[in-house]
Amino acid sequence: MPTKNMWGDLPTMEDTKTPLLIMREQANILKQATRGVLHASISTTPLTLGKMRHSFYLVAPLLNDYRHLLFSVEHGIDPYPVKFSAPRMKNLARCKREKDFELILTELLRDASTRKAIASLIANSEAIKQVA
Repeated sequence: MPTKNMWGDLPTMEDTKTPLLIMREQANILKQATRGVLHASISTTPLTLGKMRHSFYLVAPLLNDYRHLLFSVEHGIDPYPVKFSAPRMKNLARCKREKDFELILTELLRDASTRKAIASLIANSEAIKQVA
């Protein structure tokens, strides 16, 4: 006798991009844009009270996988709202919706301090290539 599906049709969130999916998309773009000189690593940590944290690191493989924390987001079982934090930010930002998250993420990724960190990691990685 076949196993009976007692779940029925499970719901999906087709119209919502989760913060993690958006972060992974940006990680892929970084890797392509730097031709693999840099990539991003995203680590997920379970927190208390059903929350989770996703931390986004710039990674330089040629520098022994040096990792630079760029930002973190925290949310509960629902993907929004999120708490967005970055070492350069003094306060947590709260994003109620996907669009809010995309706006603050765009601002951070285009910020001068982010571009400086990327330029430095690329320059140091290129220096390693020239020595090898």
